[in-house]
Amino acid sequence: MIRLSSNGDYWQVGWTDSRGKRRRKSLGHKRHLSKRGAEARVQELAIEFELYPRLTDMLSSPKLSEWKTQYFIRRDSALQPSTKAIQQQTFSLLTEYFGDRALDCFSRVGAADFRLWLAGKMSESTVCKHIRVAKVIFSWALKEDRLKFNPFDHVSGTAPTRDVEHRILSEEEGRAIVDEAGAYKSLVGLLFYAGLRKMEAFNLKWGDVDLPGGKITIRNRVGHVTSKSKTRVVRIEPELKDILSRDLAVADDDFCSAMWYKHNMILKVLDSIRKQVGITDKITCQTFRRTRDVLWHQSYPSYVVAKWMGHSEAVSRKHYLEVPADLYK
Repeated sequence: MIRLSSNGDYWQVGWTDSRGKRRRKSLGHKRHLSKRGAEARVQELAIEFELYPRLTDMLSSPKLSEWKTQYFIRRDSALQPSTKAIQQQTFSLLTEYFGDRALDCFSRVGAADFRLWLAGKMSESTVCKHIRVAKVIFSWALKEDRLKFNPFDHVSGTAPTRDVEHRILSEEEGRAIVDEAGAYKSLVGLLFYAGLRKMEAFNLKWGDVDLPGGKITIRNRVGHVTSKSKTRVVRIEPELKDILSRDLAVADDDFCSAMWYKHNMILKVLDSIRKQVGITDKITCQTFRRTRDVLWHQSYPSYVVAKWMGHSEAVSRKHYLEVPADLYK
């Protein structure tokens, strides 16, 4: 039931939401809106409510603190702990700047001002990160008919691309690092020859390694699919096959489990090895992954490399592909 009422100099419309709670909304000042015009607006709302019942709740938008609770109830199981922590920071920043206001009180002007306020507190990349999160937070409210528009939809959340050339190893440099890895040879071999992410290598099981078929299956072990946790199949390079064949003879069910207990030391190990082989630049696990992406792209179609690496072709072009120094020689 929706009806028109008068509140002093203003026209009001009243209705009952899906939870049985009475709601009111001002239609405007009587100087600017006649009774006939107000009645026409009430009829329009009645038709909208009939077509879209959830609008009865949307017009009574929750406060930011209420939406934070509802948002994490809906999304908690799908969020990585690190992602959830970032989103909680964004909620805190929104509350610090805007206060605990209703979602429908946010405007595009306010969103733009919020970005300027952030820019005075943190780096541009961090500002962009929080703006992207804010877009997500309000887009979920929009999906649930709590809003008519996303106030952050016109605010830029893309950080300017830095003109940085990343270190790409040559085949010879990568092979030298793997050969000097000692007890970590299998781990470093997986990072360089298969381009695995660090935790993908640490979590690998021997049952996922198909040496005769030349394939490694990287399994989703987080319970839900994200851009970095999808089950995929990776090619085994001949050099890696030789390394793994030797380890298989003495392996138990967990892939080289005796070696992995010091996996947090891998960066120190890599730093020590690269000095031994005469590489002056810092080497990280991402260096191996980026190098493998580049090397495979020189021999295989882009869509094949994307499948093996576990990211899109667009991500390869934006973040991984560099021109190796060897090509100039």
